[in-house]
Amino acid sequence: MTSAVPQDNIAAGAPPAARPASRPTLPALTSCRFLAAMAVVVFHVCTFAQAPSRVIDFVGHGTAGVSFFFVLSGFVLTYNYRDRFARGIHAAGLAEFARARWARVWPMHAAALLFATPVALYRLLRHPEIAGPFEAALSWLANLLLVQVYVPTELFQQQWNGPSWSIATEAAFYLVFPFFIFAVVARLRTRGSILLMIAACLALQALLVGLRWDSIVRGTPADAPHELLEQRLDFLLYRLPWFRVWEFLVGCGVAAIYLDHPPAFLRRRGGRDALLLLGLGLTLAIVAACAAVVPGRPPVSTNFVFFTLPFAMIVLALASGTTFLSPLLEAPLLILLGEASYSLYLIHAKPVQIVCYACPPKYLPIAAPLLLAGCVALSLPCYWWIETPARKWLRGTGKAKPAATA
Repeated sequence: MTSAVPQDNIAAGAPPAARPASRPTLPALTSCRFLAAMAVVVFHVCTFAQAPSRVIDFVGHGTAGVSFFFVLSGFVLTYNYRDRFARGIHAAGLAEFARARWARVWPMHAAALLFATPVALYRLLRHPEIAGPFEAALSWLANLLLVQVYVPTELFQQQWNGPSWSIATEAAFYLVFPFFIFAVVARLRTRGSILLMIAACLALQALLVGLRWDSIVRGTPADAPHELLEQRLDFLLYRLPWFRVWEFLVGCGVAAIYLDHPPAFLRRRGGRDALLLLGLGLTLAIVAACAAVVPGRPPVSTNFVFFTLPFAMIVLALASGTTFLSPLLEAPLLILLGEASYSLYLIHAKPVQIVCYACPPKYLPIAAPLLLAGCVALSLPCYWWIETPARKWLRGTGKAKPAATA
């Protein structure tokens, strides 16, 4: 999860030509982070609370919030770092980029893992058949180091802090990003060539996901429970970086268009509103279509491919200037919640599980809204007292960076 505030100056030692110009902040995108995180949290609350199937038909697509994060991450990193890597790859620049990324994502991830560990250990002690001490320790270490997505088991990917899988997946994107900017984005001189690259990313993602989906379905016995197929799709397709990196790369391409070749219609409020409405309309249409095809179940773990394009439209429209949503998205409270959204995303899973399992079913309709509010409230001190100071310390800065610094 990446923010919309420009990055600080390039590391000492990089060529002056690679130093990015100061860019304005994009507060609407920061607020969108909160909305995307809340979509994921609401999905988990409704799932564990065993909400009615009609509710699941809609909120089950809250998992698409992760797709939005991936697209937004590619956009914001390109917005902040494009000039740094466009002219070449330098050791100092790579080191500073890696340090900034690690300081941004790892401290809160580690804190959330520590918060979740007692609950996970309690479950392991009650169900020793899940894993022995060595396997449990190995899976915990894999989670700490953000490599759990490469072991397709529930022990590695779900036992500790489930939402952190997307951070592990995005960590792989960071390895690709500088080289993609230098070798691809910086070589595309026209809007048409960038659009062609975006189309190629969308097509490649759809092809790879379709082929993998077919192989998993063919390899799953016809009489197997639907839950087994969903789990295999989840672990063997949905979470792996090489199936998800295309959303990130599309975000990079959209940022290149925004920076160098913005369409003329985006200079007008009406043009931005039209693009935003189109992106929102396509998103709702996808949700409705998926609910109609597979009613009463959470979405199959391949539906994320449909959301990439509309999310890219939404990001581009909101970044380009004021829209009809600006009064909402630029409200100070929503921006603050957007800054704390990374903490919200990482800490919510275990409280949701505990409350939904412990609360009597007849009280869940009352407990669920209180649980949502509690998770949001908890994210703020985590952001103020853990995430921001740790980032400042790891980056060795004398002054704390803005809360949403990439």
